[in-house]
Amino acid sequence: MVRGDEFVYEQNVVLSEGEDGHNLEKETRCSTTVELEEQDNKINSVNGEDNISAEENDSSCKRSLPICFTCVLRRYGILLALCAGISFSFVSLLLSILTNKVDSFLAVFLQSPVMFLGTAILLLLKRIPLPKDWTHYPWLLLSGMCLSSNLLLISFALRCIEVGDAVTIVYTSLLQVGLFSRIILREPLKVFDFAFAAVGFIGVIFITRPRFIFRIDDDAVGNDTRLVGVVCALCVSVTYALLLVVIRKQSMLGIHSFTGMCFNAAIVSLSSGAISVYLNGWHSPSISEWLIALGVGFTLYIAQLAMHYALRVECATLVNMICTTEILFAFVWQFLFLHVSPTWTSVVGAVFVMAACIGVSLKSQAEAESDTRIQQSQT
Repeated sequence: MVRGDEFVYEQNVVLSEGEDGHNLEKETRCSTTVELEEQDNKINSVNGEDNISAEENDSSCKRSLPICFTCVLRRYGILLALCAGISFSFVSLLLSILTNKVDSFLAVFLQSPVMFLGTAILLLLKRIPLPKDWTHYPWLLLSGMCLSSNLLLISFALRCIEVGDAVTIVYTSLLQVGLFSRIILREPLKVFDFAFAAVGFIGVIFITRPRFIFRIDDDAVGNDTRLVGVVCALCVSVTYALLLVVIRKQSMLGIHSFTGMCFNAAIVSLSSGAISVYLNGWHSPSISEWLIALGVGFTLYIAQLAMHYALRVECATLVNMICTTEILFAFVWQFLFLHVSPTWTSVVGAVFVMAACIGVSLKSQAEAESDTRIQQSQT
């Protein structure tokens, strides 16, 4: 779904920041973790018998736990990534319900204050200053505009197609990041990027189910509505891919991710609220609509935080692969809460898109490890 800044936003994919504002490359998270463990082992080896006895007590406690539970405790970043995937999929479900009750602009506006207040509180608690360089603000404005377009387009898409299909198509954004990285960051574009993109868009064709390929007895109006939903979801994937690259640029400039999240939420709130009032006037939401909107905002906030901290403690490749479970959970929620069963074409399309996303993640990890080995050999 819409990952905002991971969030992203926040998504997916690029750089994450430490508490002190320094940028850490997510692709090298695995190697950094290994180096830290080796340093800890060296320190423990010279600390004497006290440390040895403490380690023995700790290891005996771990042996008393199931092996699988012990592994999970050591890799709690996996749980955070899974939590992010589940939360993002639930955001899509709630947003689908909300957009059928109110117009899309109002739906986006109602959930944005939760994100703004939540991230503003984090900025105050962690005493993160605002950027002092005015050249940083255009990038913050650009990310906010991308997120606003992202949320509005996904709202339109959810009116026309099922939740699972919309989430699956949005995930093709990971296949487009390479193109925007080439345009904005001047990074090389590899042949594998085109290959995985082709696989992903084959999945989109299965989801779209064009009548000239699939002989499915859909009425013309329903087929046209579905086509509009697919186009909106593809536009979401484009804006999301651009958002990921912009957030990466923000990380290179030293902009803290919480700062980006707060600015994005503020821009989304102002833009969607103004457009909603201008087009339709102010519609006073009912209590149920407010509750659903607050649920969307709170769940999205939790998902972004889970993604943020998962990327700080776990390998980015593994986090991205686990987050693709968002597609699976979207189909589960669709079946359980909306009572809509996925078609066989949607399932096949989801498999193609997930395979392409996992392939992109593995390729990025292999390239990061290769660059690390080259740097080590040069030093």
